[in-house]
Amino acid sequence: MHDIKPAPKHLLERLEAAVEIARETGAMLLGARLETRLSHTKGLNDIVTEFDGAAERMIVGYLGHRFPEDRFLGEETGSSKEEGTGGRWIIDPIDGTVNFTRGMPNYTISLAYEEEEGVPVVGVVFNPVQAEMYTAVAGCGAFLNEVPIRVSTVDRPEEAIAFTSLPHRTHALAGPYLSILQSLFNQTREFRNLGSAALHMCYLASGRADAFFEYGLHYYDIAGGMVILTEAGGAYGAFLPEARIPDNGDCIATNGLLQSWYTTEIRKVLSRLPV
Repeated sequence: MHDIKPAPKHLLERLEAAVEIARETGAMLLGARLETRLSHTKGLNDIVTEFDGAAERMIVGYLGHRFPEDRFLGEETGSSKEEGTGGRWIIDPIDGTVNFTRGMPNYTISLAYEEEEGVPVVGVVFNPVQAEMYTAVAGCGAFLNEVPIRVSTVDRPEEAIAFTSLPHRTHALAGPYLSILQSLFNQTREFRNLGSAALHMCYLASGRADAFFEYGLHYYDIAGGMVILTEAGGAYGAFLPEARIPDNGDCIATNGLLQSWYTTEIRKVLSRLPV
């Protein structure tokens, strides 16, 4: 376990602001009547609602006012600007939009702040339905509702519970994915899918499961969870040795103790598949 140190003032300010706007955004989403949560398709099995855009505008507006020097990358609006003296916010206003539209509880607001591209140093993931706020600053530990969290101590694959999701948005990956799933099914305990990659990362960080793997994620899906997971003692990486998150969204994340095993097994399956 690494030493916990006080957060630098500029990161603590951003953490506090992110927590505040995540709560405000969550309250707005909780207040949306189910019959108004209408969606339209923006890609294969990829939907968006008016609330995604409204939530992102709320977040960018608030953080942009607090930190005018910062830049933004949002799921719905893309990059706000290329230049700025501050860092960059990575925003997923509703991770788990399908759950949100159907009244299921597992959707989150996911925020991350980075000073170096691809290396988030502040993470905030909020599940408004369950009132669970996950937070982390690099080097300062990970927390759930201000209580420190740690990954599980499971180190045997046969005892491992993993989160995963079918590649609904890229059907061509179904074959490789099912090959991976079958191999891991024969060697591990159980699988779960909550419908939110950010929530998967946070549940992993809090010891509720031991691994997570998924094809084709976007950086904004997991940026907040990346720093929360690592600060809780976990690890993450890409499916293939030459790939790098966030450039590649094929993610393997674990409690750290199982990282080598899951990575080796997934790569072993992929190496046997026809090119």
